[in-house]
Amino acid sequence: AWFAGETVHYGMGATGNTADNARMRRAIRNRTETLRRAVRNYHRFAFVGLLEEKDASMELLQHALGWAATPQMERLNAASPSYPEPTRGET
Repeated sequence: AWFAGETVHYGMGATGNTADNARMRRAIRNRTETLRRAVRNYHRFAFVGLLEEKDASMELLQHALGWAATPQMERLNAASPSYPEPTRGET
């Protein structure tokens, strides 16, 4: 359903629970059309990788695009951002 554009924000409250639930019900009711949209959208991507297999996905991206080196991505944990310590007088 993500490729069909139906659940990008589902459960995150970005569009509100009512909109999230309506989008999910629509995707479930019409699974065939949701799948058609997903396949159509999937073919628009140059590359699709898996976050769970990030390193292997980056190697596939390198191969698919004919790059000499594997792209590197910095690992960041969005759940615990590191903020700079306040300096004296800023607290």
